[in-house]
Amino acid sequence: MSAVGSQAGRLAAPSPLPFRASARVRHLAPLLRPVPVEAVPFETSALVLAAALAGSAAVAAAVHRRDAAATKRSSRVRRRAMVTGVGWTDELARIFDPREEGPDWDPQHGYRGRPQVQLLLDAEDIVHSYAKAKYEQTGKWTGPLSESIIKCLEYGAWGGGEPEEVNPNRALTDPNMTPPEILTFVAMPADLIQAVQPDQIVDGYPEELRQELGNVVPTDDGYFINAFLRSLQDDDRLITWSRPKRMPGGAPKPSTLMTQKYYKPGGIISYRKPLAKPMILSQAMGAGIALKVGDMVEALKPGRFIGDAWLPSKWEKAEVKAANYDGTYDVQFFQNWGPYRERRLKGLKGPPMLSLRPNEKYKGFGSDQMPADFRLLQEMNYAQSMTASNLRMPGALDRLSDSSDMEGAQDWFVCTTRNFALTASGKVGDKSRLDDYLKRFKLGFKWVPTDEGLRFEPVPNDAMAVSLRACHSSTATPFDKAAALDNIARKKLDRYRNTMNAFLSELENPITKARAQREEDTPQQAGPRLQRLVASRDRG
Repeated sequence: MSAVGSQAGRLAAPSPLPFRASARVRHLAPLLRPVPVEAVPFETSALVLAAALAGSAAVAAAVHRRDAAATKRSSRVRRRAMVTGVGWTDELARIFDPREEGPDWDPQHGYRGRPQVQLLLDAEDIVHSYAKAKYEQTGKWTGPLSESIIKCLEYGAWGGGEPEEVNPNRALTDPNMTPPEILTFVAMPADLIQAVQPDQIVDGYPEELRQELGNVVPTDDGYFINAFLRSLQDDDRLITWSRPKRMPGGAPKPSTLMTQKYYKPGGIISYRKPLAKPMILSQAMGAGIALKVGDMVEALKPGRFIGDAWLPSKWEKAEVKAANYDGTYDVQFFQNWGPYRERRLKGLKGPPMLSLRPNEKYKGFGSDQMPADFRLLQEMNYAQSMTASNLRMPGALDRLSDSSDMEGAQDWFVCTTRNFALTASGKVGDKSRLDDYLKRFKLGFKWVPTDEGLRFEPVPNDAMAVSLRACHSSTATPFDKAAALDNIARKKLDRYRNTMNAFLSELENPITKARAQREEDTPQQAGPRLQRLVASRDRG
C-alpha cells in the first residue's frame, strides 16, 4: 500500500542534532593527557594530578552551564501553538455543525478562518468502536466494520466538496460569507486493509457478512483487500502505514479479531520524543516545522505612506515571533535608526550615561515623550499572519513557499477517542506543545443508538465546548457538554457562594463569654493525666 496521498504531504522531519561528546573529549584531552612519571618529581605529582582534576571539573562545569543555557533558550523560543483570534472558533463551528451548508455567520464579520480545513479520522479507533457499539445494540458479534467510516463522512460537510460561493462579486472590504471546504482524510494501518487471511481485515468476519457486503476481494498476489478503503486512496483521502509483526518487547501482535474482542475506547498512546510520535500525530501536528520562534528571516515589508511620500515594499531583516496554526507567521522588523532609539547594541558596559550622539535622545518612558508619527512607525514594525510567500531565509533568493510545503505546516483536527501522552523522559517544551495541540485540535466521538441504528456524533473537548458556547451558541446547542456549560458554571458559583456564607456565619458568631470563662477556669494539663499514671503503676 502506498503511504500518503498528494494533499496529505508533510515536510520531512528535521535531522537530530549532532552529538557533542567528541567536542567535550577534545577539550578535556589536554588536561587528562598522561604525564611520564620520570619527568615529574614525586613531590609535585600530586599537585599536577589535583590541578588536572580541578581543571577538568572546571571545564565540565563550563560545558554544563553552556548546555543549560542553550536548553533554556531553546525551551524559551520553542513554538507552543497558542491559538488566538477568531479564525479557530469559526473553524470549530464549521466542523461541528451538522448542516452541510454550515452555520450562519455574523453578517458584519463573516467567516474568518482558513479556506480549507483538514480533518484526520482515526479509522482504527472508529471501526473497532462501531463494531463494539453495534454488538451491544444487536447482540451480533463481528469484526471491524467500514460502515462506520461512511457514517462519519456523511456527517455535516465532512464528505468534502467545494462549497458554493455565497457572494462572488463581493469587494475586498466586505465580509466573507462562504463556508470553508473540509478535507477529511482517513488514517488506517495497512494490515487492516490488506492481509493474507480475509478475517483479519475490515469487513472480513464473519464469512456471511463478508459475502453480503462484498467489500473484501482477492488479488492476483494471493492477498485479500478491502475495495472500499482502497477506493479512498484513489481520491487522495487515505493515509496508511505498515506496522511491525511484534509489539515492543518481542510479544507477537494480537490479531484483528482478538483486538476487537477486548477493545476499549479511550486508550493511551505514549511516546518518548517528538521524532518518535505516532503516525496520526506526525500527520496532524504540523505548526512550527518550517520556522520556529526566534529564527531570523528576511520578510517583505509592505509599502506605506510617510507624510506625502510613498515608501515602496522592501525586503528587510526580521525575527519570527509566533508560528500560527494556519501556516502563517508573526514577525518583527528591526529598527536601528531614529532619534528615539530603544534598542542599543553597543556601549552597554559600565555605568549608564547619556549618549554623545546628537541623534539619540533618552526620554522617560511613556507615549507622551514620543511623536505620534514615530509610534506609528514602531507599530508597523510588527507584521501578523505573514504568509510564506513573503518570507525567505537570510541571503536566499527563493521564497519560503518555493522550497517548503506550507500546507503541511498547518495543524489538522483529529477525531479520535484515544489519548496521546509523552513519557516521563519527555521535555517540558514538548509536553506543553502536545497539551496545547490536544486542547484545541483533538475532538472525540460517540455512537448514539437510534431506531434506525447507530448515529455518529462528534464530541468537543472542554476548550472547544467553551468556544462554541461563547461564539456560536446555535451550533453548540445539540452537544451535551457545550449546552451544559451554563449549568456547570452556575453550580460552581453556587458552591462558592455557600462556602462564603458559611465563613461569614462563623465570623459573625464569636465564642460566648461562658465558653471562654470555662476554658480559662479549667485549663488542660500539660502532662499525662493522673488516672493513666495510677493505672500504669498498678500494671507495673
